[in-house]
Amino acid sequence: MMREGPSELPTIEEPARFLWGAEDPVLKVGWADLLGDYFSDYVFTPARQAGHFVHYEQPDLANREIVGFFSEL
Repeated sequence: MMREGPSELPTIEEPARFLWGAEDPVLKVGWADLLGDYFSDYVFTPARQAGHFVHYEQPDLANREIVGFFSEL
């Protein structure tokens, strides 16, 4: 399987929102370019000056994103 690459997965059709720390040392923000391979309806927001725990580092931004996401559903 590893030689053949990952299995084909269906695209997730449900709305999604990603708030991603631009300075995350674990999940690199550059990997966000792959989100479109897995989600058809998503919003991506990089959080400047935030690392892996955006909700702790920038709680006001995280709260706005969460409220915005649910108010749009």
